[in-house]
Amino acid sequence: TGTGNLHFLIDDGVTATSVVVSNLKLEQISCNGLVRTWHDQSGNSKDAVQTTSANQPKIVENGAILVDSGGKPEIDFDGSNDAFNTSSGFALTSSDDLSFFVVSEVDDADATQVVLSQDDGTGTGRTWMEYRTDPKFATKLGGTTHLFGSYTATEKNLFSLIYDDSSGTIDGFKDGSQSGSQLTSTTVEAASGVLNIGESKDGAAFFDGTMQ
Repeated sequence: TGTGNLHFLIDDGVTATSVVVSNLKLEQISCNGLVRTWHDQSGNSKDAVQTTSANQPKIVENGAILVDSGGKPEIDFDGSNDAFNTSSGFALTSSDDLSFFVVSEVDDADATQVVLSQDDGTGTGRTWMEYRTDPKFATKLGGTTHLFGSYTATEKNLFSLIYDDSSGTIDGFKDGSQSGSQLTSTTVEAASGVLNIGESKDGAAFFDGTMQ
C-alpha cells in the first residue's frame, strides 16, 4: 500500500494533452491459488479432484507459484483436510503387477501421513504408501504394515513401490536405490474403489507437505 501520481497522455489525433492525477492510493493485492483437479496424464481419465474449496491443496501463495529449489512447481497440502480423490474407481486385482512413484517432501514427522490409498470398492482397499513417525515410509498392500527405509522431514525424495505378482514381492525405493527390506510371500488384495491422494481411505492421516 502506498501513494503516488499517475501520468498519462490523451491524444485524440488532433491535440495531445498531458494529465497528472495526484495522491492516488495504490494497493497490491496478493492471492492464493488452489488446485481443484490434478489431471491424469496417462490418457485413462482418472483425474484426481477436490470440489470443496477449503480442502484444495495450494499451488499459488501470495500471487506467486510455489516451486521447489530447482524452480519446478509443487502442490502444498496443509495436513488438516487437503486431499484429492479420483472421479472413478481403480480396478486392482490380486494378479496385477503394480508400480507407484511419487516425488514428495513431508513438513514434519509428528504423525502418520498417507500419500496414496484406495477405498474398498469390491475389495479390501489399502494404504499404498504412508510416512510414519519412526520415521519410515511404509505400505499396507499385502494386508500388513511393512516398513521400508527412513526419510528426513523437509527433504524431497522420489519414492517408489513395486509389486511383482509372479514372485509375490514388494520392493521400496528411495531416490532410485532399494530402501529397507523386501516384502516377500505376499499378494496384493483386489479392490475397485477410488484412489485418494493425501489421505487414508477413512478420511484421516492427512499429508502435510508438498508433492509433484
